[in-house]
Amino acid sequence: MKSKILFTLLGLFLYNLSNAQCTTYVDNFETGNLSLWTTIGSTITTSTSNVLPAEGLYSCKIDGGGAFMQGISRSFTSITPSTMSWYMKPTGTGQSNYLVAGDASITASRSMVFCYWNGANNEIVFTGANLATTFSTTTTVNVWHLIELKNINFSTRRYDIYVDGVLKQANFAFRSNLVNSLERVHLFNRDAGTSGSWDDIKFGSNSSQISNATASNASSTTGTTTDTDNQGAGQTILYTSDTCNLISKVVSNSNLGSTTTKVTVAATTPIYNTQPYVKRWFEITPTVQGATTSTFYFTQNDFTIYNTTASASGWPLLPQNPTDAVGKANLRVTKNDGALGVNPVVYTPSSIVWNSLNNYWEVSLTTSVLGQFRFHAVNPLGSALPVTLGEFTGRKQNKTNVLNWNTITENNCKAFEVQRSINGTDFSAIGMVNSQAVNGISNLELAYSFVDVNPKEGHNYYRLRQIDLDGKSTYSKQIDLVVNSNGSVVNVYPNPAKDNVTIDYASNSNASLSLQIIDMSGRVIKQVQTKVALGNNAMIISLDGVSAGMYQLQLIENNRLTHVQKFIKQ
Repeated sequence: MKSKILFTLLGLFLYNLSNAQCTTYVDNFETGNLSLWTTIGSTITTSTSNVLPAEGLYSCKIDGGGAFMQGISRSFTSITPSTMSWYMKPTGTGQSNYLVAGDASITASRSMVFCYWNGANNEIVFTGANLATTFSTTTTVNVWHLIELKNINFSTRRYDIYVDGVLKQANFAFRSNLVNSLERVHLFNRDAGTSGSWDDIKFGSNSSQISNATASNASSTTGTTTDTDNQGAGQTILYTSDTCNLISKVVSNSNLGSTTTKVTVAATTPIYNTQPYVKRWFEITPTVQGATTSTFYFTQNDFTIYNTTASASGWPLLPQNPTDAVGKANLRVTKNDGALGVNPVVYTPSSIVWNSLNNYWEVSLTTSVLGQFRFHAVNPLGSALPVTLGEFTGRKQNKTNVLNWNTITENNCKAFEVQRSINGTDFSAIGMVNSQAVNGISNLELAYSFVDVNPKEGHNYYRLRQIDLDGKSTYSKQIDLVVNSNGSVVNVYPNPAKDNVTIDYASNSNASLSLQIIDMSGRVIKQVQTKVALGNNAMIISLDGVSAGMYQLQLIENNRLTHVQKFIKQ
């Protein structure tokens, strides 16, 4: 069983953990009662209060005090969390707001945490190291203060103390060096006539690793990871893998019911109608739609791989490093309903933060509904990712050039205008192919073709202009078929390439052919000698040992240079 990191504002949840502890024990008193707690002592009055709680609708209040540990307590399955937090609201001049946590043998002196309010000096006090050490910090009375213990280490028996988000004391010692786990928490006041309030008590183990990534989030790994939880109103849930690696965080305003989150990392940078998007993308599927703020996690490697493809095709770049303000400003998100091209909406993230401690990006956005989320650079029109274009290829057939393409999905698609250029810049239409999709919408793969019956000698650059039913249009990538004076044609794909590059070569004669891969400094990285026959020839060059970057592919036929084309090795 995998447990979760769950911070709830409405509702009480208690998870028993496996060895992978993502979340442990939570109580924020949102049931409106203390039925799960045990009262110790008769000189106190306990209640839940709905008057200005720190979080949600209710907080816990104890009026009166007495001996140590005389208040309320709750036991739970033994855990060794790395984090712990709670709110306290101190009042009066006495000693109140005690929180003591330890194992099953807990006493006032045998505990991990021993924290309280000393009203005489207006200070929060921690006692540690068998009473030999104390730490105190002055705070304001009658307001809520967030207490956080981070980096809890049950081997060294130390933790760091944060108050209201500020590190106050690092490496503070447990109250007792006999404590090896947590199994019980006590809340109480020490002095009669005092009142103490607590809210949102949480234990957990925050993962420093994101899903589908190598150690220390250095790079991403291909695959898909999912997680499901019940997303209630006002809850913040961290969705994780079975090994507690982060997928996403969802903060919900309303009850979404059972909610599934999914992260997918593709093998290469996907292209959607000529525009690349980050190979790590997400899908969140609730039972009931509602407004949320979602946070998604990325490695720097995710953006770096995207930038390699984007730079080759002229798209703006995403962050190249943690201080790249321009890259962050370029980031956009397209949300679709169930598939690419379905009801697309473009968002600008509300927050883009580099987590320097754990080496990953946190990208947040607020939406009224959930769906699929793909991350890309801003485009000139601020448009959503449109028709999903699959392969777009060309080949010579006799004295014609045959173009083939397919679409994965179509949304509002009317037709494809085929355009040709001899210089790669000035294009003109040479034909029109109508969409096969009914009413312009399809979630099925559709195949198209077009024959250029009169290709030009030299370069023939082709592209598709995809036209929507409302008249809007977008362009595909360009492909280049070179018709030599002897009638041969060259087509190089895929571009970008990962493992291999394929060269289709249509020749009008038998010939010797040399294929050379040359880097940008002019150095020959790889050379292949082969023979081509009259007609169509297909050659595959392995890119094993070729580093990522931009290269030239040169074709030399019978000792004469006939074709040069740039390509990208991912």
